[in-house]
Amino acid sequence: MEEKKDQERVIPQSEQPEASALAPQQGQEGGRPSGGPGKNSRRRRRRKAKSGAGQGPSVAPGPEKAGDAQPPAPAEKPAGKRVRPVRPADEKPNRPPESPAEPEKTEQTPAGAAEPTGRPEPAPGEETAPAAEGPKAAPDMPDPPEPAEATQPAPPQTPEQTEKPEDAPAGTEETTGQPENAPEEKPDPAEPEPEEPAGTPEPEEEPESEEEPEETPEQLRRTAELTRTVQLSIEKLTDVPDPMEAVEPAAAPTLADRMREGLWRVLRWLLLVAAFVALVAGVGIAWLYSGASDEAIPEVSASFNGQTLETASSSWHVPVVANFFKRTYSEKNFTEPEQLDDLETTRAVLRVQADGCDTELEITDEADQTVFEGTAEEFESFRFSQNGSYTGRLRVYRDNDSLDHEAGVSGQQIYLFTFQVRLKPGIRLNTTTVQQGGVAALRVSGILDTETPTLDTDLTNTGFYEGESGWIVYLPIEYDREPGDYTLTVTAGGYTEELTLTVSQRTEQARDVSSRSQLTSPYLGLEDTPAEVQALLNTGAAEAAWAEEGFVQPFTDSIEISLAYGTTEYVGRTRTQRQAGTGSGRTSTNIVVTGRRGGQLIAPADGQVLLAEDLGGTAGNTIVIDHGAGVKSIFYNLRELSVQKGQTVIRGQQIATTNQATIGEVRIVDVPVEPLSIWRGQCDALRYY
Repeated sequence: MEEKKDQERVIPQSEQPEASALAPQQGQEGGRPSGGPGKNSRRRRRRKAKSGAGQGPSVAPGPEKAGDAQPPAPAEKPAGKRVRPVRPADEKPNRPPESPAEPEKTEQTPAGAAEPTGRPEPAPGEETAPAAEGPKAAPDMPDPPEPAEATQPAPPQTPEQTEKPEDAPAGTEETTGQPENAPEEKPDPAEPEPEEPAGTPEPEEEPESEEEPEETPEQLRRTAELTRTVQLSIEKLTDVPDPMEAVEPAAAPTLADRMREGLWRVLRWLLLVAAFVALVAGVGIAWLYSGASDEAIPEVSASFNGQTLETASSSWHVPVVANFFKRTYSEKNFTEPEQLDDLETTRAVLRVQADGCDTELEITDEADQTVFEGTAEEFESFRFSQNGSYTGRLRVYRDNDSLDHEAGVSGQQIYLFTFQVRLKPGIRLNTTTVQQGGVAALRVSGILDTETPTLDTDLTNTGFYEGESGWIVYLPIEYDREPGDYTLTVTAGGYTEELTLTVSQRTEQARDVSSRSQLTSPYLGLEDTPAEVQALLNTGAAEAAWAEEGFVQPFTDSIEISLAYGTTEYVGRTRTQRQAGTGSGRTSTNIVVTGRRGGQLIAPADGQVLLAEDLGGTAGNTIVIDHGAGVKSIFYNLRELSVQKGQTVIRGQQIATTNQATIGEVRIVDVPVEPLSIWRGQCDALRYY
């Protein structure tokens, strides 16, 4: 096969010299046609002959076998090499057209040329093999009929033929193409391939109609890009590795790789287990959450001073999973405190009922100052100290600390309330009727204000002194006070109250004497009060020193009252005057005691010595003791003094010795009152402290 193809490629080389040999003839004739149709027939025969004889130059000279050369026969396929005809220019060639540098030459016969003899003439410059060495020439034979001429396709037109002028002879034909029935010469396989002469030009290869046409570089590039695109698309879709590609063997895993792989597997297993546990726990918690109802919340109730309190807000936590997760029940009813009734006492009662719960109570006043903070039990001993508006916040709670680490309900309940403390003070007189020379006392208790109560009356009073049971005021009644009703207007703790005190007539005691020498002596009347004593009457301590021990009679020896308090002595009064109770006399505002000279005189109650000195005259040695709250004991005409000014004395302490006659007096503020009833503890007003 390879040798045959090589022979087919050599065939055109024999034709190129022939075509070049004909070129000068065409130039000589000037491109004119040689004549009629007979000439065309002769040219065909000549070309056939040339094709048979032209095999010689393409093969190296040498002896040939006589049997190898065969005469051409029109009816049979020649034994020589077949030359394929050239395709017309208007048809699509299988391969790109040959370069126009070597155009095909057309053979033209001049008009005066001799007829061909049937043997092809060698072209000028072409070496002819000797007759002895070449194949034997076939004898001239008559022109055989050309049956294949009718079926032979028209020769293709070259670019030169398309550009010929219209007056070109019609008989001119192309000489480059070979008919299909040209005889083929089979080379002897045993004979070596002849060498081409040195000066022979190498013929161009004729295109074969059976071969695929060559593509242009642009077409090849596009085809390659399209093929690559389709290949990549298929690889992406299938993602199948090419089995032809060599697969590199995987490297053996290292210890670190194995450890990472093991840890990753363990981690994935743990994550799966954790997800499963979380799912189960979530389902369980949801079921427990739905079962945590508010029935487990404790029942709480509270009351303040008998009034039921309403819940302001509550927040209780029912356990779902121990004390770690709880369900909350909260309620908020109001934020403003609940208004309660006024409190008219200093003590309020708080009652709380809540099993297993603790309490916290906070009470604030109008200035938002805390007046109480503690538990409900501690509030029982609390007393309000003043009137005003108060706000309370009660918290009933149960926390986790009080559950002793057990699962239980925790939370709180809040109560808010406000109230007014409007205490009505207790105002009370020790008596509604008092005699002249007597003492009345008015006490105000239950007052929460810090202000001192006030008293408005026509009677002389000491003013209010603060005592253990409240505020006290004393009203001494003068011996000569007009009997009748007296109004007492008391204001305390924002309240004002009016009271009535009746002064009654004291039973008159009169002593008639015929001469002045018979009057009681010594004697000191109201108008005879020494100035030193008078200056001390409106001074003294506020605290009652006798509050605990009371009073006692200061005279220890037996005594005789020579002149009683309120006794009027008359001198020389007639019978009619005595019966009518008229006349002029002097009334005693103290008492004159007759006893043993040098008798012991003691302090009637605790107090402080305001005066202890000899005032001279009838008064003589005088002692003034302040017992507090406006009460004072005064002694005149003493034998010896046992105390000094400013000294504090206690009840029963000796303060002096008496003479045969001693004057004793008790003054409340500056009003002298009956002293014996006070010293003997018979005065209700002073006992009512």
